[in-house]
Amino acid sequence: MPGVLREEAEHFLDLNKKVRPVKQRLRRFAQDRKEAIRVEVTWLLAAGFIRETTHPDWLTNPVLVKKW
Repeated sequence: MPGVLREEAEHFLDLNKKVRPVKQRLRRFAQDRKEAIRVEVTWLLAAGFIRETTHPDWLTNPVLVKKW
């Protein structure tokens, strides 16, 4: 996150190295939700808040959170 020290914002999962991660099943989204995900991810990438990374053994689905 721009402006926040990495040591304050970064976390990691303390995983057992002997256990292989389990991939979640692929969830399909309706077209309007796909578009909302695309817009939000594009905005976060442009802002420098997130970055692309490759984890071929681990994958999770996006989670949509309703804004109140």
